[in-house]
Amino acid sequence: MAVITSAGCLMAGHVGKDASALAASEKPLWGDLTLFEPPESGFEKAGEIPEYSLSEAGLSVKSYLDRVSAHTLMAVGLALGGRCDPDMGLSFATRWGPVSSMKLFFEKVKQNPRFAPPLPFSHSYANSPASVAAIEFGMHGWHCVFSDGDASGIDALAAAADEADRTGGVIVAAGAEALSPELYAYYHAAGLAGEPSEEAPEAFVPAEAAAAFVVEPSGEGRRIRTLPGTPARGLPTPLPERIITDACTHRRMKWFEQIAGGGRGMEHIGMKAGGTGAVGGLLAVATALLRPEAALVLAGDEENARMMLVEAA
Repeated sequence: MAVITSAGCLMAGHVGKDASALAASEKPLWGDLTLFEPPESGFEKAGEIPEYSLSEAGLSVKSYLDRVSAHTLMAVGLALGGRCDPDMGLSFATRWGPVSSMKLFFEKVKQNPRFAPPLPFSHSYANSPASVAAIEFGMHGWHCVFSDGDASGIDALAAAADEADRTGGVIVAAGAEALSPELYAYYHAAGLAGEPSEEAPEAFVPAEAAAAFVVEPSGEGRRIRTLPGTPARGLPTPLPERIITDACTHRRMKWFEQIAGGGRGMEHIGMKAGGTGAVGGLLAVATALLRPEAALVLAGDEENARMMLVEAA
C-alpha cells in the first residue's frame, strides 16, 4: 500500500511544503495580473505564484528555463528536501505544458529558420518539465507523463501509487501549469476568464500552480490505495465502508464541495486559487492531507474513476 511521505506546493500567493495557505484562508488568493499585459478589454485578475528562487530548494540557476519547468523543479525540490535516490521515478502531469517556449521557438523559426535557437524547442514539449526534473534530481527510475486535461493530476498520482506498490520503489508524483500571455488570451477568447457567479458559473480566474508528492510503498505517511476496475466490472466491490465523500469523477472532473471536509474541493480551490488545470486535483489532495485522519483511495476504471477520502484505519 503506497503512502505519501512529503509534499511541495506552489499556488497563488503561496510557496511551501503543504497547502496550508489554501486551507486556512477564506478569501481568494488570486489578485491583479502583473506577469504580462492582459488582452485588450479583457479580464485582469490571475492566480500568480509568488516570486521565488530555485536556490530555496537547493537548486542552481539555469540559463534557460520555461516557467512550467521552473515550477516543477521548485515543487519537486520542496517535496524531496535534499533527498537523492537514482532509482526514484517520476509521474508528471500537465494540461497545457510549456506554451510560451513553444511560441518563442516558432516565432524564431518564422523570422529565420536557419538561426532559430534550439534551446526553446527542447523545452517546449509537454514532457519537457519532467525531463528537466529527472536530470536535475538524478532520477533514473520509471517515468510517465500525463496530459489529458484537468484529470491528469489524479492520473499521475494513481500511476505513482500503482508503480510504488508494484516495484517497491519511490515515485514522485507531480504536476505543473504556468500562466502565459498565450494561455490567458485563449481563456479570454473562449469567454472563460472571469470570476465565477450565478450568471457565469463556468467562469474561473486563470491561475498557475505546481504540486509534488513523494510516494513510497510503505512507511510513515498518508495512505493511498488503488482499486483497479474494468469497464465490464465497473467499480470494484466492496468499496471501503468508511468513505467520507467522493472527490471527483475522472473524465468529467465533477468535483463535490465537501471533498476534504469544510468545502475543500475543486470548487473551493477554483474560487480561492483560480483555475489550475491538471494541478487542481493535486491541490485537492494536498489540502486533504492536512487532515490527520484522512487517507486516499483511488478507484474505478477509465470511464468512471473516482478518488475518495476515507478515514485512516
